[in-house]
Amino acid sequence: MKSHNWRDKAKCRGLDVNLFMPDDGGVIYKAQLQAAVAVCSECPVVNECRDFAISENITVGIYGGLSNKGRREFVTGKKKVSTNKVRQKSFDEIRHGTLNAYQRHKCRCEPCAEAGLEHSRRGNEIRKAKRKAA
Repeated sequence: MKSHNWRDKAKCRGLDVNLFMPDDGGVIYKAQLQAAVAVCSECPVVNECRDFAISENITVGIYGGLSNKGRREFVTGKKKVSTNKVRQKSFDEIRHGTLNAYQRHKCRCEPCAEAGLEHSRRGNEIRKAKRKAA
């Protein structure tokens, strides 16, 4: 059996467990998640906590400052790109004939418009298939 002595040094020790088990979605979830991560950010054993959750395959709750999704991204090496850090591409950087040029920059040249129509067609096909299956 593994030793969990690191738990004695955890910043969350003695706090309400519900803080680290937020409900999914909504404003309350985000507030709980932020509060839990704030506690974890000051914790001296945050790495041990995260590693414990990963090794035990825990899928619920905040461990080591990460939600289940965050732990999966940590393990796979795929990091979520925060939308507030993504630089908006200028019109010159967008390739013509792409959905991005059509939607974001309102380019209405023939190749861009065709990309927008193709995207719309695919979306309609997917919706029809889902309705049929239901």
